[in-house]
Amino acid sequence: WYRGVRLRAYLQYLHSSATVIQKHWRAFVARGIFRRLVAATLQDMRVLHYNTMATVIQKVWRGFYVRKHVHNFYARQRYLEAVVSMNACTLEDLYNYEDDVLANAAKSRADKLESDKILKATRNHFMLSTNQSAGVYALSKCKENNEIEMIMRKLKSREIETIHQ
Repeated sequence: WYRGVRLRAYLQYLHSSATVIQKHWRAFVARGIFRRLVAATLQDMRVLHYNTMATVIQKVWRGFYVRKHVHNFYARQRYLEAVVSMNACTLEDLYNYEDDVLANAAKSRADKLESDKILKATRNHFMLSTNQSAGVYALSKCKENNEIEMIMRKLKSREIETIHQ
């Protein structure tokens, strides 16, 4: 009986000792896993924090750079003023060119009308008034016809001068 009690007590002691050892071993392993997990999480948090801070620094730098160099208000204002003055000069040149074109067109129309009158006068030289009889154009009181008669007389006088030379 005594040996059975002692044996059972010793087995209970061994069992409880094994349980304590297992408990301490599992706690040791769990603490190691937890430390590694905490270290990895801390590393991730540091990387995230550094990336966030790098992003903030880049954002501030890019904003400064863009405001200072890319979208410089005063440089843009000077550029726009130069564009406005160039546009004014170009517009003035275009108006002058339009006036020149219109003047040349009017002059060419007048020259064409004059050349048409001279051509008509040279083709109809035989209808000129003479001392003996009035020409076809002298019969009417129209100013244009008298003008054609005058052109015909000038042409005739030029022909006579060229013949005598």
